[in-house]
Amino acid sequence: MKRNLQLENKGQCKAGDERDAGYALVSAIWFIGFLATAAVLLSTTTRFSIQSTGFAVENAKARAYADGLVELVGLAAAHENRARTAGQKIPRNGTAIECRLPADWTARISVQDQRGLLNVNLATQATLTKYLELVLPGQPAASDIAASIVAFRKAGSSGSQLSSGDATQAGLRSSGRFRSLDELDQISGMTRDLHTKIIRFLTVHGRSTSIDTNLSPDGFRNLAQQISTGRNAAAAGILELTVIVSHPKGVTTGRTAVLDILPHPRRPFTILAWSDWSQGKAKTPEGEPPVRNNAPSCETFFAAR
Repeated sequence: MKRNLQLENKGQCKAGDERDAGYALVSAIWFIGFLATAAVLLSTTTRFSIQSTGFAVENAKARAYADGLVELVGLAAAHENRARTAGQKIPRNGTAIECRLPADWTARISVQDQRGLLNVNLATQATLTKYLELVLPGQPAASDIAASIVAFRKAGSSGSQLSSGDATQAGLRSSGRFRSLDELDQISGMTRDLHTKIIRFLTVHGRSTSIDTNLSPDGFRNLAQQISTGRNAAAAGILELTVIVSHPKGVTTGRTAVLDILPHPRRPFTILAWSDWSQGKAKTPEGEPPVRNNAPSCETFFAAR
């Protein structure tokens, strides 16, 4: 009896050991799975973090290039005005130039001198009417819209509300001038379609009532000759500059700045307006990638003569 009892106890211990070993195996498998999952998550997070950091670095480079090009264009324009050079390295009629930057970066630069556009803040009612009739052929309300534009400027200078005919646009005030072309949508009779069509060759910046057709965009030059011709003799001007910087990896950023070129050597220009272009909106006017393999180096346009 004693021996049988010992054998029975021995068998029970063996079964318990097997159960303990099974529990240990399950625990080990679960722990290994947990470690594998944690490793995958850590790897994914690390890879995402590295990609995000890399994108942030490339985006910072794009912004730095764009900011630097704005400065360089302003300095180059001021130098050309002071030196009264015969030719300009960067055209001022809105024609875009493309150039290469280091490490496969490319830039697209366009400069529009505001003297080549019609100044909506200084143009007479007759000039505005003529412009609207040319841009909007067959539009019967051209003279009324021109009158409303002039009324907007006068209403702002007197501090009264803008009115058109018997209808008063309550709550709308101006400062005697349009601060941006977007404010034209406050004009009576101005639809979205009309607004899109007429603002192409208008500006709210500048000091001249005439239009220097030598500085006008190609699509506006013929119209400008019919509206108000004349060449502004002033050496300095106000430039609207657009810079788009891109990289084959897909990083793209841009700047749009309005520069007032000054005759002072220690203060060559001042920035009147500035806007940043987000990556999703930074596209060329034609919607094409601003990358050309045969484009010259950007240093070509800024190197000393």
